[in-house]
Amino acid sequence: MKDAEELVESIRKWESEKRIEYFRFESQREKGLSDLFFTIQGSKELSERCGDDVCVIDSTLHVPKYSYKLVSMQYMDSELVSRPFAFAIMLDESPKDYMAFCKDVCYGTKQKLARVVFSDEDSSVISALTLVPSRYTRNGIPPARLTCIWHLLDLKMRKAVGSSIEGGAVNWKCFRTDFIAVRSSTSEEELSLRFCKLLQMWFCQTEDCDDGPACNLHGMCMKDFQKMEFKNTRSGRALRYMLNHVWPIGENWAFCFFHITEIWACSHRKGQKVCIQL
Repeated sequence: MKDAEELVESIRKWESEKRIEYFRFESQREKGLSDLFFTIQGSKELSERCGDDVCVIDSTLHVPKYSYKLVSMQYMDSELVSRPFAFAIMLDESPKDYMAFCKDVCYGTKQKLARVVFSDEDSSVISALTLVPSRYTRNGIPPARLTCIWHLLDLKMRKAVGSSIEGGAVNWKCFRTDFIAVRSSTSEEELSLRFCKLLQMWFCQTEDCDDGPACNLHGMCMKDFQKMEFKNTRSGRALRYMLNHVWPIGENWAFCFFHITEIWACSHRKGQKVCIQL
C-alpha cells in the first residue's frame, strides 16, 4: 500500500506541474492500487504531429522502484521514433483492464482509437480490442490488431527456436533476415513457399521425421509439413513451434495480409537505442 500511495503522490505532483493532462486511479484496501491511468501533457499535439492512425501497445515487467506492471500506448514521430503518450498500471492485465485502458486513451486524448494497433500476442489485448464499444473506434470499426515483429521474432521465437540454430548469435542474425524476407512476401502463395523453405533450410533434419531417412523433407509444401509428426529433438520441437504457433497467426504479421509498408520504431531499453520493426 505504501508503494501505491507513493506512486499516486508522485503523479499528483506531475499533475500540479502540468506535466500530465489526464489522471485517473482506483484503489482497493485489500490490494492497494488496482488501476491507474494518465496521459502526458501535449498528447493531442503529439498525435497531430505524429499521426494517430497507427499505435503500439507495450508493457514492461514492472515500474522502476515499484512492484507494478506498466502498460503504455505510443505514437511514432516523423523520424519513426516511438513516443509514449498514455500509461496505465494494471493489477490483473485482464481483457476488462485493457478495454478500460483503450477507453481512457480516447477520453484522455479526446480522440478515437487508432485504425491499427500493434502489440504482442497477449490474449487479453487481442480480446479487448475486439470488445471496445464502437463509439471509441474509427467509423465504428474495431482497430486492426497486428503483431509487433520485435515481440514475436526477437522475444518469443528466439526463446523457442534459437537453441536449434547452430552458430549462436551470428546465425540468429541470418535467420532473422530470412524470416523478415518471408514476412515481406507479396502474396499468400509466396508466403507459403518462403515459409516452407525457411523451415527446410534452418530446421529440417531427416532423423526428426517419424518416417526416417526415406522422407524427403526438401520436396514438401506447407500442407505436407502440417500433417507430419516430429520427434522430440531440438529441431523437431522448433518445427512444431513454427507450425503450431507462428504459421497460424501469419495474417497478423505477414505483409501480404495487411498491405502496410515497413515501419521502424525506436525505443530505449536499458539506456540503449533498439530498433523495432513493426
